[in-house]
Amino acid sequence: IFAGSTVMGDGQVSLILDMEGVAREAGIGHASAAVVAQPLAKVEEVTLVLLFEDGAGARYAIPLDAIRRVVRFKAADVQYVTGRAGIRLPDGIWTMRRLEDVVAGVAPVPIPDAGYLLLPKATGGDLLGLVLAELIDTALAPKILQPVIPAQVGVMGVAEVCDKLTLFLDPAVLLGSVEGGR
Repeated sequence: IFAGSTVMGDGQVSLILDMEGVAREAGIGHASAAVVAQPLAKVEEVTLVLLFEDGAGARYAIPLDAIRRVVRFKAADVQYVTGRAGIRLPDGIWTMRRLEDVVAGVAPVPIPDAGYLLLPKATGGDLLGLVLAELIDTALAPKILQPVIPAQVGVMGVAEVCDKLTLFLDPAVLLGSVEGGR
């Protein structure tokens, strides 16, 4: 049932599955023409998101296609200049923004001793990252969202994800709007 193996970027060896061999082992044959011709049920459009929570337990989601990368940091990595937190990464010095700096109504919390810095794909040239204390998971979420009232720049909407109401954020717009007012 294996077609080969490969060495991953981290040095781990992974086996490559042969899908025909897996189907054979499971006793699954080719579908008949009658089965193939059946109309498919309407599938809801979904997107893959990163889930995280604030200190009060409110759930947030950011589409993975809006994220450049997520970097783990420790308190020793954070430096302050003119009252702003920053962190040196290989591609430059990134300014760290807390969730309450960019989303109205979020209770203020200090930058954690250890956490994650979400680096969005687009920030208009500014090196701005969003501080996340705790990541929950990645999940499939609906692309069609309910609007949030009152509307807020960088807040895309709300939907239920994994049985919990979740606020969807656009990190590039959020960080751009806060830096525009400096």
